[in-house]
Amino acid sequence: MGNVEKGVDPNTLLKADEKPTSDWDNKREDSPVEEIPNKKEEKSTPPQILSFGQKSVWITFNPSWNAQVTELKNVFASVVDVLDMNRQVIVKQWATTPDDALNKNRALELLNNAINEAITAQMWAVKAVTFLK
Repeated sequence: MGNVEKGVDPNTLLKADEKPTSDWDNKREDSPVEEIPNKKEEKSTPPQILSFGQKSVWITFNPSWNAQVTELKNVFASVVDVLDMNRQVIVKQWATTPDDALNKNRALELLNNAINEAITAQMWAVKAVTFLK
């Protein structure tokens, strides 16, 4: 008994050939066992990657499931995407003269304003078709 720690019941110590038991070993066979779903087996669809235009008009936000709202958001998302593609082309262009740089900046400003106005128009259009509903 010299190697028994103080406060430990020597009857609960395992002998060399004994395996430890757990509460699961003592569980009754007829008791319900809750199955834990395997996350790897669940099949989920990957999240859809939204375009800049779709993000700009909050394409996924339509709590009333109004078909007109969906149509308006799709149309304005397409407009914003076309403007954004033009903006990306201009950004990649190299300005060789000061006039080129000035024209490039003016074009970018016009495109940025057009994108902002398209988003604003979309918001007003949604308000208009949902005002009385």
